[in-house]
Amino acid sequence: VALAPPGTEACTLDIEKFHRTCPALPEHKPWLVVQGRPGDFYIDHCLPFGAACASSNAGMIANALVDIWIEKGFRPVLKYEDDIQVFRLPSSRRISSMESTPYSYDFAEVVLSVLDLGVPWHPTKGTTSFTSKPTFLGLLWDLPARTVALPEEKRIKFIRSSPYTRAGTLSRAGSNSAQPNPPASVFRPVAPQATANPAHSTAGSIPSYASPYMQNRARRVDGSETVDSVCIHLPWTKTTKDQGGKIILTRRGDNLCPVFAILNHFSLNHFSNISKDSLHDYSLFAYMQDDGHIRNMYKIEFLNFVQGVWKSHPDLSHVSGHSFRIGGAVALLMAGVEPEVVAAAGGWTSMSFLLYWRKLDHIIPQFTAKAYAGKDISSITSKIERMGGNGSLPPSVLAAAASF
Repeated sequence: VALAPPGTEACTLDIEKFHRTCPALPEHKPWLVVQGRPGDFYIDHCLPFGAACASSNAGMIANALVDIWIEKGFRPVLKYEDDIQVFRLPSSRRISSMESTPYSYDFAEVVLSVLDLGVPWHPTKGTTSFTSKPTFLGLLWDLPARTVALPEEKRIKFIRSSPYTRAGTLSRAGSNSAQPNPPASVFRPVAPQATANPAHSTAGSIPSYASPYMQNRARRVDGSETVDSVCIHLPWTKTTKDQGGKIILTRRGDNLCPVFAILNHFSLNHFSNISKDSLHDYSLFAYMQDDGHIRNMYKIEFLNFVQGVWKSHPDLSHVSGHSFRIGGAVALLMAGVEPEVVAAAGGWTSMSFLLYWRKLDHIIPQFTAKAYAGKDISSITSKIERMGGNGSLPPSVLAAAASF
């Protein structure tokens, strides 16, 4: 494209059911039998889509198609899987008086030259003529301008897809329009605790697991002599990998005290009859069942438990596991904890925390207005701005984050 002379045009063709067009060898067909109703068996005479060899087999046929075109003078030709693009360059031979630029062949000649091969061209994908702005591989190629861009329809589709709830590569961008996770407010952890009996081993494990700062993968736990704080050693985190990390819990003077929760958990689930070596088989929040067997606490069990409680409160919206991380950060910020401390407590780097806050800044007020009545979230935002202005992030990165 970069070296194409002025006047270059291209057409795009798409092979329909590309991986299903290759006949299977007779000796391969016994392995391509599918069952319908009991006793009904069907032989697949073509390679199925999921066969590992299907792409290569169809690719060899498509490569032969390209070779035929090139041999007949239709060149250059590009191919990727089932997408084929044939170019034409200006020529001294004029095939139509209607064309301002002379070319030696048109779209009909390209298709008719391989008509005997019976290629199943897709009826809607691709083009029906040569153009200076063809679409190929899902992108719009402007040959005169030598630029590539998203087609307008696809561009609008991605613009309407909120970046706050989307992830992945461009070709795998999500189409789900679900709202972002709301932060778990102060009221939510209180509701399960008010319902659960702390004297029960399972219920005693739930509040500690529900703390906004807990993780279930831990190597060991250290407590100070006065038990004003607890340090959880993580063997692995998403950012530090095998270097692990630490989570420090501090005592609170209310029902949300994480130190009380974890000590209560250990008191109810001390596993005195288990050898020290066997303890490595259990996670930090493993608990003793009523039948005396030890069971690890899993995320799905925890969420099912607390959501079952929250369903009895109509004013509580649905939350996911990540809501606790959001709510924990907001709770600390609302309590006046400096952003740098919140970032350290959550295991964020300065940059990741600032970008994370930028993504949440537009949704936090609507979910925390009731939970934190009287608090001014603008004061927190100003602290975040100060944190970014102290050299943690350059202005260009902050500006870019604001557009996420």
